[in-house]
Amino acid sequence: MSEEEKTTRGKVHPFDRARDVLRKAGAAEKLDGVKARVSEAAEEVGQRYSQVAEEVRDSAGRARESARRGYASTAETVRRGYHRARGDMGGALSDLSDYVRENPARAVGIAAGIGFALGLILRSRQVDDDDE
Repeated sequence: MSEEEKTTRGKVHPFDRARDVLRKAGAAEKLDGVKARVSEAAEEVGQRYSQVAEEVRDSAGRARESARRGYASTAETVRRGYHRARGDMGGALSDLSDYVRENPARAVGIAAGIGFALGLILRSRQVDDDDE
């Protein structure tokens, strides 16, 4: 709106008056500068956010892979230990069977002694539990 139009009507629109005041005070350029700096800061924050998000994804991937390797290693160790223990138990049972065949009376005596000892232990525990 031209100055002539403003004065011919006799009224000046508030927006035009505000623009004139800002222009005279040099605030429009300052406002544009602030606007540009805020825009730049927002862009930098967005870039930093993207960078951090990528770093988090990479770290999570490395942690997942490390956990997978640890699990696989532990599972293999347990598997080997199980097979070794199973083999040792098989050999021990075989040795025990051979001993019982060769010495049946002694094996029965040992089993009776073990049973008697377990009976005493369990009975003394039962008596202790009844006293409480």
